[in-house]
Amino acid sequence: MMTIDQFDIHKMPQLEDAALIVGWQSSDLGGVSGHVINTLTEKLECEPVADLDPLDFFPFDGADFRNNLVQVPAARFWASEAHNLLLFKTDEPAHKHYQFLKSVLDFASNHCHVGRIYTVNGLPSMITHTQPRTIFTVYNRENLREEFAASEGIENMDWEGPPAISSYLLWVAGRYHMEGISLWPEIPFYLSALEDPAAIHATLLFLNRRFNLPIELDELEAQEQEITQKLTLLREKNSEVDALLGKIAQGMTLNEQEQLTLTQEVYRFVR
Repeated sequence: MMTIDQFDIHKMPQLEDAALIVGWQSSDLGGVSGHVINTLTEKLECEPVADLDPLDFFPFDGADFRNNLVQVPAARFWASEAHNLLLFKTDEPAHKHYQFLKSVLDFASNHCHVGRIYTVNGLPSMITHTQPRTIFTVYNRENLREEFAASEGIENMDWEGPPAISSYLLWVAGRYHMEGISLWPEIPFYLSALEDPAAIHATLLFLNRRFNLPIELDELEAQEQEITQKLTLLREKNSEVDALLGKIAQGMTLNEQEQLTLTQEVYRFVR
């Protein structure tokens, strides 16, 4: 059971039937989750609300030290009262997953009056960087599927496999009678280890429209153009990369070795 002692409280926000947006720092494919949460906290001038004590949930036997200070995993809430939003940026817990998620939802529901949850993730896909980014969605209630059915650039995810931490969070949220949506913008698989500004752009555009946010996206559009220019140059220099990207553009699937080759070449050139 959650106690307020699990949290280092900075300020309790004044929210009502708010939305919680969750971003995972670990396994942040395409840099989508971290970039989206960082942009929201900065551009909306969010204030820190609380930090969840990491001791029960994260390993410290291999803790990272920087400038003689231990770098502990982050699990922080931020709030924008003006936009009725609560944000949570965290690493994925290594231990006691259910207790971790329950603590997050207890705090969000009981102390910040959250009624709906959005998670931000990234989905590797066999598409090229010049194709539009579809946002695939997972819901914990059927009425949400109907609500978002007409949203531009949104499609239901058809997935069979082990559940992600976001799916687990939605399941726990359902037990709290909270609505939950996971956002999975697709990312060209060869950009997964880099930042994909197009996927970030698509996600922030969705959130802008959903919550009537004032976030400017010009910088991301410029970054998209920069990535496209770099990869155009790479295709001119590297005939193998050009051929592999051409196969994807034609709807063909690459084998594992071809995927590895393309990912390595793009990473070396773009980074």
